[in-house]
Amino acid sequence: MYHTPGSTTEPVMGSAYYVPAGVQGMYIPSADHLTAQGMVIKQIEYYFSVENLCRDIYLRSKMDEWGFVPVSVIANFNRVKMITQNPYFIVEALRLSNVVEVQGDKVRKKGDWANWLLPASQRLIASMGDKDQAVGFSTTYTNEDMNHNLGLRSSGMEV
Repeated sequence: MYHTPGSTTEPVMGSAYYVPAGVQGMYIPSADHLTAQGMVIKQIEYYFSVENLCRDIYLRSKMDEWGFVPVSVIANFNRVKMITQNPYFIVEALRLSNVVEVQGDKVRKKGDWANWLLPASQRLIASMGDKDQAVGFSTTYTNEDMNHNLGLRSSGMEV
C-alpha cells in the first residue's frame, strides 16, 4: 500500500480546481491570456478570410510559393500589435485555429491557400519598396519562456 500526501483544492478566479499531490509547475493560463489568445486567433483568421484576401494584395504579396506568410510580418500589423507583440504567443494561439495552419514560424490559410497566391512577378512588384523590419525568432522555447511575460497588451496587465 502506498501513502500519498493529501491533494489540495485552490481557488482560481472564483472557481476551484484539483491539483494532484506531487504535481508542480503546472501551467494554467489566466483569463487575460485566454482572452488575448482568442483575440489573436479572431484577428488573424480575418486576415486570411475570403473577404479580406480579395482586397489585401499586401498580405498576398508576402505569401511564399506554398502560401505561407512569416509570423513576423503578421506580428507587425497594427491590430495584432495592439494585442501582443510576442511572436511566440501568436504562433501558439494560431495552433488552435481551424482557419489557418502553422508550420514553424509561418502561417497560411488552410485548404484553398493556392487560390490566393499571386504570380511570382506580382509578389516581387507588390513587395518592392517594402520597409518591413521582419523580426526573426525560433519556435523552440521552454516552459519558463511560456510562463514569462507574454507581452499581452489587451488589458494593460502582464501575464
